Amino acid sequence: MKKLSITVKDKQFQMLQRIAKADNRKIEDFLYIILGTGLDCHFCDTGISVEKLPEEYSKKDLEQLQLNKKLENMKHEGKSFHSLDYEERKALGHDYVMKCLTNTYNHDGQDFIEQLASSIKENSLINIS
Repeated sequence: MKKLSITVKDKQFQMLQRIAKADNRKIEDFLYIILGTGLDCHFCDTGISVEKLPEEYSKKDLEQLQLNKKLENMKHEGKSFHSLDYEERKALGHDYVMKCLTNTYNHDGQDFIEQLASSIKENSLINIS
């Protein structure tokens, strides 16, 4: 686990404490909710992409990357792979694998910002020491 820390003015801290109390929350739990909700809101209309780490590729993605590499290094009816059009590449089994996480194009459901925001909010419900 890692700890985040920010500096706020005394009056800002006092107001955050008062808001948390009015919302029947401990300040730590309130901040988890605010951070998660803030991520969600900030990126709802703003696109962002970050490069995937090796462990963020699914098994299916890794298999497809392997096949793509094999296809790219082969000749196909005397033509190099890169001279083939999209339909010819697709017919051979080539498929693009996203190399980044994004919140703007996601055919697999929830985007990574939504997932991160939800997981941070869930921290307020569990003891994560």
